[in-house]
Amino acid sequence: MQAVQKSVNQKELSAADLDVELMGFITDYLATVEHPCSFFVHARELLTNEDVSPDDYCVLVALHNKTASEFPATAAKYEAKVITTREDEHFAALFLRDETVVLPDHALKSYWNAPFARRLLIVYQFADAAILENVPMTESLIHDLCICGVTAQSGSRPTYAELGGDAVDTTWDRPIYVLDNRHIQRKDMEQDKSLST
Repeated sequence: MQAVQKSVNQKELSAADLDVELMGFITDYLATVEHPCSFFVHARELLTNEDVSPDDYCVLVALHNKTASEFPATAAKYEAKVITTREDEHFAALFLRDETVVLPDHALKSYWNAPFARRLLIVYQFADAAILENVPMTESLIHDLCICGVTAQSGSRPTYAELGGDAVDTTWDRPIYVLDNRHIQRKDMEQDKSLST
């Protein structure tokens, strides 16, 4: 697929820009894992000082062992590709920040068969900063994600070993595949509280 060159708007957020209760819920989960995670949430439930519509969603990408300077977004390219995991699972995925961060398509939608939104709000939670990024979901990018989704489901995809497997791994840790993808809503937090009391 061709990389999309349209610009990405971004800004740094403060702790006051993020809902304290929801961030606490996310932080509690992150304390139990050591890998990158994503959280698909209603934008209004997470972003306290942004002008968002009731239909806007946001994906928080937690890269808690990385710093923002390691993932600059200047002239960031983003594109759709098919990824193959070590377990030979195939996913359509969105490659972000000059192909350094990879999100499977199911991390970007409210449910599997939902249409993609016209814009994708992403909060990168780094060790030293939180960055809000507004990625325009153009017709061509949505089309590419859909084509990759169909391709990923076909039975003729090569296996991880056939693609070179660990032999193609490099000494640096890029791209980062964010494969622990959670969908949360405020009602999930309320249910979790009732279970723990």
